[in-house]
Amino acid sequence: MVRGCRLGALAALLLGLSAGAFAEDKDKARLFNTFFLEGDSVTWYLVFRADRSFEIISPDGRKATGQFVASDKEIYIAGRHFQYKFQSSDVTFTPTEKDGAGAGILSELPPRDRSQKAKFYSAQSWQKMGRDATPPKVVAEPPKEPERQPQPPAPLPENPVIAAQVQARPVAAAKVAGGYAYADPQQREHRLSLTEGGTFEYQGPDGRKANGTYVYLNGEITLDSGFHRRHFDLAETPGGVLMTRRDTDVLKPGDPLGEMPPQERVSLTYRKRENAAPPPVVAPVPDPVTTEVKPIPPAPLPVVQPEEKPAPKPPEAVGKVPEAEKPKPPEPAANAPASLEAMAGSYVFRPNPLVTETWVLKAGGTFDYSDSNGAKVSGTAALDRGVLHLKAGEVERSFKVSVQGNLLVLTRTNEDNPKITNDLSTMSPSASPEAKYEKR
Repeated sequence: MVRGCRLGALAALLLGLSAGAFAEDKDKARLFNTFFLEGDSVTWYLVFRADRSFEIISPDGRKATGQFVASDKEIYIAGRHFQYKFQSSDVTFTPTEKDGAGAGILSELPPRDRSQKAKFYSAQSWQKMGRDATPPKVVAEPPKEPERQPQPPAPLPENPVIAAQVQARPVAAAKVAGGYAYADPQQREHRLSLTEGGTFEYQGPDGRKANGTYVYLNGEITLDSGFHRRHFDLAETPGGVLMTRRDTDVLKPGDPLGEMPPQERVSLTYRKRENAAPPPVVAPVPDPVTTEVKPIPPAPLPVVQPEEKPAPKPPEAVGKVPEAEKPKPPEPAANAPASLEAMAGSYVFRPNPLVTETWVLKAGGTFDYSDSNGAKVSGTAALDRGVLHLKAGEVERSFKVSVQGNLLVLTRTNEDNPKITNDLSTMSPSASPEAKYEKR
């Protein structure tokens, strides 16, 4: 009787665990399937299993396996990070701002650009369309060359001074390890801790924290919390470090690490918290003089010539900037339109076969922009000496404009460095210097 009760309790426990696991994966159950990249034949072949293992085969037969992590909206696969959305049993992947370079063939898995999407058909849909579901033939990996055994290091010199200097050389992480603090203009304290083991913790003035790992190399530091990544130039200064945002650094409102200063393209000093004020310097007290000291005659004073003051400028010249020093506006492009009215119309541009951008300019000085991925923004437009200025909220863009037949050519100026706060910042040209919009 006792044995029967124990078996019944064990069965109930196992049933409860399996039910819990099913409930945990219910929101992502459609992800555990075999998928084929949209097309007429098998190219990319993806398999995701409920035990979080994956198998991916590229069109040329290279194969990658490993573990993936997924929520109900996002999936992380070997350095790649996508947002996914199902339509029936088919799934569409869109890179997130956390998407990285990827390991091995994952670096080539589409979509690569954040403005692109890639649709993958499930095995059920693929077979319903009458297509061959045979995966690409896997190519054997070339044999690895035997690793060369490193040569034993030369013995340290016997000189104790040199030996101490060699031993005291810091590793890259230890070089910047420590606790730092930055006081913003409102005198609120931001704290950053870097350990010698390569981990960090940031705490904002409101008490929110972000922690993770960091990499410091050649004056550059990358902080990665797993949810967001920041990139800075870092230089050591007396009593602290100087941090400057790199061109690849991206902010993320609402995320502690994404809001960490600096938020502008300026350099800020984080001072070491453990640094104490240096002790006051006390001048030594001289011994009492016991011998007669003869006075030293004062040196003759130097003859100071009266300073010649420059003649005052005539009133009409004061405040005027010489013509040679005035900044020259950019030269207009060839075939530049004469006015916004001459440019008014609807234009389309396709940066790739999967994305279409639509830009509508109105003669009154307003515009509407959208793309097939859901981007949408409106703002104002102005034309100055062949340079088009667009503004929407905090984002400003500037392009040289020229007309080539039915094409409107936009070329980024040197001043085109928009804030990434709305969809105008991604309007082409953004990754490339030029975009040719076709007039409808």
